[in-house]
Amino acid sequence: YIGARRRQDIVEITESSDMDPWRLGNSYDRPIPRRIAEEAGVPRQLFGQSKMGSVVLFFQPSIPYGTTLRREFFDYLADEKIMARSNALLWPVVRWVNSILTLKSERRFAVVYYSDRVISKLTGRKFRFKRMWSNLDGALFCFCVNRTAETYFEHLSRVKKPPAFLIKMAPHKSPLPA
Repeated sequence: YIGARRRQDIVEITESSDMDPWRLGNSYDRPIPRRIAEEAGVPRQLFGQSKMGSVVLFFQPSIPYGTTLRREFFDYLADEKIMARSNALLWPVVRWVNSILTLKSERRFAVVYYSDRVISKLTGRKFRFKRMWSNLDGALFCFCVNRTAETYFEHLSRVKKPPAFLIKMAPHKSPLPA
């Protein structure tokens, strides 16, 4: 439930007896998505029996994977005056530094780990080196949402008569007819 705003409600629905018919009783029990899938016609044995994926850690700040998309992202940052175009050249260094700050421990990047601890002791308060360019943490998400919206409206502009509610929602650069 990435992005869910009412976590407690989701937990209550998940744990309610109303969801029992969609419960497997195993360690990977996900009755809400199972109900959605089964009611859409997906057979139970083909869906959500075990966890098959996990999180891959990409160090911040995030950038798109493909060369073309990455270039578009850097253009977006520059056009929106979030970051100078020339700073894109520093991205590999910034991510390398941030990976060290994220992975530091007694055995990995010990100098950084113990520096945090020494500064904490000297100042009497918790100290951690701040990640570089942390102000860009949500930038990729915003870029993707804006790019997707532009793509939808571009394709909808080819529709002879789009639904009225879409015309009202169109971004200021929308090619949709009024």
